[in-house]
Formats: sequence, C-alpha cells, structure tokens
Amino acid sequence: MTILAFYLQRYYHQLITGISLVFAFALALSSETFASPMRDWPDGGTHAAAGESEGIDPVILKDVHAAIANKLPLTRSILIVRNGSLVSESYFGTANGYQQYKVASVTKSVVSALLGIAIAEGKLAGTHLTVSEVYPEESRDLPDTRTNGITLDQLLTMRSGLGRPRPGEDLRRHVRSRDRFRSTLRLPQLNTPGRVFKYDSANSHLVGGAIARATGESLLDYANAHLFGPMGEKVTVWRRDPLGHNFGGWGMELTPRQMAKLGLLILNKGKWGARQVVPEAWLRDATKTHVRLSESAGYGYYFWIRTFAGCEAFYAAGRGGQYIVMVPDASLIVVVTTNIKAKTRGAAPNIVPMIERVVAATGASCVAVSSKD
Repeated sequence: MTILAFYLQRYYHQLITGISLVFAFALALSSETFASPMRDWPDGGTHAAAGESEGIDPVILKDVHAAIANKLPLTRSILIVRNGSLVSESYFGTANGYQQYKVASVTKSVVSALLGIAIAEGKLAGTHLTVSEVYPEESRDLPDTRTNGITLDQLLTMRSGLGRPRPGEDLRRHVRSRDRFRSTLRLPQLNTPGRVFKYDSANSHLVGGAIARATGESLLDYANAHLFGPMGEKVTVWRRDPLGHNFGGWGMELTPRQMAKLGLLILNKGKWGARQVVPEAWLRDATKTHVRLSESAGYGYYFWIRTFAGCEAFYAAGRGGQYIVMVPDASLIVVVTTNIKAKTRGAAPNIVPMIERVVAATGASCVAVSSKD
C-alpha cells in the first residue's frame, strides 16, 4: 500500500464529511443570495411556489415557456408578477437573475419616472418649460427659432419636430460633437413642435439633461437615491455622452428582477410599501395616451399603451425585445429580456403573442374570449 493510499483510507470519512459541509454551505449561500431580493417586496410580495397560487393557468405558462425556449432562442428571461408576487421566473441559456443586461429604451421610462419625482420636489416647474428656459446657453442663435419653444411635454411625447442628422457632414458633425445638447438643438426642425410624432432618443436625452441640471446630480445618482434606492436596489451602469451626462434615451443596464420591481412600483401607482416614491398623479398622466398612434396603440410620457388579450396595458420597451409590461386590471407584470443584436429587430415582435398568452392565462375579466382559445 502506498503512503497516499494509506492516508486516503485512514482519513476517508473525515475528507468526505469536509467536502459535504463545503457543498452544503455553498448551496445554502447560493439559495440565500437568490431569495434575498424578494424579501423587501411590499404587500406580501414573495416568490410563490407556482403560478396557479395566484390564479394563472399553469398549463398555459408551461406552453409559453416551451414556445420561448424552442422558437425564440435569443430570449434570456421571462418573469411574471401577479398580485405582488413573483410567480414565475425563467432564464434561458446562460442568463440568470443577477446579471445586468442592456435594456436600451426601457431607460426612457426610467427617465419619465425621474422627471415626475423632480417636478414633485420642486426642482422643475413642470412640463410646460421650454428648451430656451432649460438650456439658455445652448439655445442661443439657433438656426430655427421654433426650436426655442419646444416644451418638455413635446419632448416627452416625441413631438419636438426635430429631425435626425442628415447623412454626410451633418451626421459627422453631430457624432463628433462633445456637447450633445447643443448639437441636438441645432438639428433641422422638420415639423412644427407638438404636431408630429417621431420617435428619437435625442428628445429623451434633452429631458434627462433637464433633470440633471435641475437637481445638480447625474441621472444615475438621482435614480439610485430617489427611485431604485427606496426599492433596495442600485444601478451601476448607465452609459454617458462625451461630456459625462448619462444618456436619457438608452444606456442603462438592469437585472430582470430590478425590471420586475420597477414594474411593480409603477403598477402600485408609485408606492413601495408605505412610501410614495413616484407621484401617483405623474404616473397616471405618464401612462395615459397623449399621442394616438393607431386604433389600438398610443404613447404617453415614454410609455407605450396598447391592449394585450383585451386588457389595457402600458409598458416600457427597448430595442431587441426588452419589456416591462404592466396590466392593471389583471394585477400583472411581465418582464422579458432578449439578447440585443441587429438580427433581433425582426424577431422581437414574436414575443408579443407570448405576452398575450400570459395575460390570457390570468383569466381576468378584461381578457378577450378569443384569447382563451
């Protein structure tokens, strides 16, 4: 018998016991870390054992998850919150609940909430403020005087009238510009402000800059102190422009659970537990239709409005298939994250039928009969 074999035999039981304790400790630590974000959810919010405990048809949920796994391979996660409880949480591929993902234009909805907070604090007078009032230096000698009169309301509803940089020297000048506020305000005025909806992140960057100037804080710091902080969360990544201003239209990274908590906050009319984080009146205004896009769709203050399975809903949406869908009449939130790649532009809408099925699975009174077939 070799010396190694002798010691292995002699200390076999102690070795196995030690390894077992290490694995047990690691498993307990992993479980604890995974569960802890849910503890602070208000109104009894917990990670429920199964969807049927909150009145969601488990068969439909199973079908939805299978369809996502088989037909939408770029999907990373789908989370479902019903009646304040996280009843379903699924990740695909290497995704998990603790990774921060690029949420693209979901950032705009965060900026909307921050503006509501800043107005309530008296940092900004209201959405009637004009570009010339918010950006007095940058708005001097503008090529089109109509730009001076653009209001925060028009920026929030994508009706500023500003065009995008024209290909060629205009585009190169804008890209090279360090002062994105100034270069944005010098874009051509294609339409009279307030008349035509044209979705563009330049609008929301101006709104984000207005918040930062009025509060004296970066958007990231203000968001952590006044929006995510009260929910026990902290955002660490939010892209900046050349002068260090967080982009108002994109650039934020969130975990799927942070997205779910944000959706719950908004669905609860801005309250987190006993604290009113975002003014209820602001969210009521932000999530109503200010611009009618079609018979079934509209746009608010950086929130989209439409029906899912016959139920009125509002939602934050980002390029490539990032969603926080809130359905008040069903007391439901659906969060979806997808890999942001160029080829997802065409595939992203395929998630909408899945969201329709989740809404239908609640059996809420608003659900269209045809959605149950």
